[in-house]
Amino acid sequence: MSAGNEAKDMLPLKLDIQAAPLETYQHFVAQAEEQGYRFSWLSALCNDPALRQKLYILVQAGVLNSPQSDGTFESFDDFCERLLQPYYLDVADSYIIATFETEWIGLSGIVVDRETHVGQSGLTVVKEAHQGKGVAKALKVLSLTQAAKQGATIVVTA
Repeated sequence: MSAGNEAKDMLPLKLDIQAAPLETYQHFVAQAEEQGYRFSWLSALCNDPALRQKLYILVQAGVLNSPQSDGTFESFDDFCERLLQPYYLDVADSYIIATFETEWIGLSGIVVDRETHVGQSGLTVVKEAHQGKGVAKALKVLSLTQAAKQGATIVVTA
């Protein structure tokens, strides 16, 4: 990697999901649940009147804290107009939301192309106050398990 360009030099990774022993990692979900975290698919939360704002806050935090960030993010209105429907609501069965009490504190998703059976790993984010408690591991396990159920044979991340 060149100094100052780490984000641009990131290499994509591929996981053969058929060879991955996903059942081995289910304990990460149980451990997070024992701490009071709950997990729901975005598709089950679409009736939440505050969905747009809650999702915006999570996505914004994840994008701004990612290595690829240039420090900018869409306004709430732009997010709702341009990104919400195609990148989240249209694939709501591919995004898992972590909650603690009533707060949305994390999300992760893998969107599967049903023709090629390739899953594209999307954003994974956990709010800072909840980091280091295994929530991201649980989100990833749930996302990978869902991607396998949706027919993914390979998952790609960048």
